[in-house]
Amino acid sequence: MTPGAPTAPQLAARARMWRQKALYFLLFGGMACAWPWLPLLSEKRYSLGSAAVSRLAAARTLTGALVAPLWGAAADATGWHPRLHALSLTTSALVRLALALAPRACGEATLLALVIASEALGAAATCLADGSTNAALERAGMPLGAYGRQRLWGAIGWGWVFAPLSGAIIADLGEETRWVATFGLHVGVIFVTAALALTLDHTTPAARRSAMLKRKRSDDELAAFGGARGAPAAPSSSARRMARVLRHPRVALTYAAFFLAASFMGMVETYLFLYLDMLGGTTLLMGLALTFTCLSEVAIFFYAERIMDALGNDCSITFVFVCFAARFGLYGVLPVLGSPWIVLPVQLLHGITFGLFYAVGQRFTHTAAPAGLEATCQGLLNGCVSGGMFTGALLLGWPFAWDPQRTWLFFSCLAVFGG
Repeated sequence: MTPGAPTAPQLAARARMWRQKALYFLLFGGMACAWPWLPLLSEKRYSLGSAAVSRLAAARTLTGALVAPLWGAAADATGWHPRLHALSLTTSALVRLALALAPRACGEATLLALVIASEALGAAATCLADGSTNAALERAGMPLGAYGRQRLWGAIGWGWVFAPLSGAIIADLGEETRWVATFGLHVGVIFVTAALALTLDHTTPAARRSAMLKRKRSDDELAAFGGARGAPAAPSSSARRMARVLRHPRVALTYAAFFLAASFMGMVETYLFLYLDMLGGTTLLMGLALTFTCLSEVAIFFYAERIMDALGNDCSITFVFVCFAARFGLYGVLPVLGSPWIVLPVQLLHGITFGLFYAVGQRFTHTAAPAGLEATCQGLLNGCVSGGMFTGALLLGWPFAWDPQRTWLFFSCLAVFGG
């Protein structure tokens, strides 16, 4: 065999990578039929104001921040990763359908309970998907930077297929059927995703640990944490092993940057559609806005490994904040530019503000994870992202109701300082 050539098990693992691509396509395609439309559903069907929408968004993301690490820890403790993944997907989808079926006269408290329940049940969806993908990359002998080439299929499912489709459904159907139709589509796609999740392997062969450790040590920026991932486990509790990693200043500062970037994402996710609606944008425009976010997201995920290798972690994160500053600033001047449709080219910045940010987070987290606690660390990353989005939803609520345009411009300046 040629030195460095893939082994037979690695070739077999690479042949099965299509399942990871299909998982992301279905998972985020299904989520595109529910997640981005929740603020509009709350406002249009249930007549909630921006403050109430802010509270719902904050509750959803806070729940994810608190519960996602628990799902990851439960999966690592039991070894039931596929079964817990499928359980999380199916139960949360059914509760989200209840959001579209609730009586129009129901109050904010009822919607809040449904939102919290759906997020608590569904908090494992992304972290266990990412954990299975990172494990599959290790079994295939592929670099962790290749995560982006699997994850880009989620952007295709989200922005190229199901976001425009759900936007068209909402635009074309009547008020009584539009929400049931798109959230019903969400349930159908997520149930197929759950069936696929049951077939996935989350294990990393012990024989791969030493080789992966050497590969991680070749990356100067992550060498300090590779030992935590590949070294033999110390005779201490999982909590203590996690605490040792999180106490490292480099890890703590990097996760603080992830938290701040996630707070900016929470602002976009919660308020962009409400802002476009204020400017006279249609649901078709909103669906296309999601499509445009994914045009660049696919490209960035595809080249994420090269970008991260060229810039390094620190410069990659700084680049993310610079693009957030530009994105928010352009949102702020949309009324001056005269048409809400100008938002479409602005959405191309999403490839950096989300795609590159998330790729860096995945590589950093999986490298820092102690052996045997990969799903726990994935849960912590998703909890950090959800906590940041919770903060972003709260931060933008009151100033957005007061003056949306100036609010975007203010946070554009804040993103500059964040970088």
